[in-house]
Amino acid sequence: MLSTRTTEAPAGAQPRRFVRIAGFTLTELTVTLAVVGIILSLGYPALANFVLDARLTADMNRLIGDLYYVRSEAITRSERVMACKSADGRNCVTASGWEHGWMIFNDSDGDRKPDGTEPVLRVRHALNDGVTIRFRAFGSRNYMIYRPSGITQRNGTFTFCDRRGAPSARALVIYKTGRIRRAEHKPNGDALECP
Repeated sequence: MLSTRTTEAPAGAQPRRFVRIAGFTLTELTVTLAVVGIILSLGYPALANFVLDARLTADMNRLIGDLYYVRSEAITRSERVMACKSADGRNCVTASGWEHGWMIFNDSDGDRKPDGTEPVLRVRHALNDGVTIRFRAFGSRNYMIYRPSGITQRNGTFTFCDRRGAPSARALVIYKTGRIRRAEHKPNGDALECP
């Protein structure tokens, strides 16, 4: 017969407790990482498109807001107010695209450049990387003028593109009345064109 001997802990000593530590085995960790990898690889393209769409929409909203501001200032000041391409916020340019920035100024003398007496009302610096904006209109593609009545000199279209190209392009169509609408296709239903 076996004998068992019981010993008691000395007075004031804590009894021993055994703690079981739980963890992952190498196999469980490998399987978990494989499943996470598969889920991320399936979801990443959708997430990337969502982010690019959000950036394109934000850039379009900036331009819409600024064009409405130009129109509002023209009506309020009872003078011509102009938006033009500008990379430095001081001079209108013809070489670069609208994505490098634009400026808004009071063009009271009609010479299409800000003079010392014509205040620059707003400057917008370069937009998100990879976005291009092209303006097509009869006449100049470098500026947009609103008259004191709130109408423009011409109809035109701003086309926004990113690295995804024409399938994801968006457009702002400007009417002589000053109305702006969004478009995803040309008026005849064809896809928009990107440079």
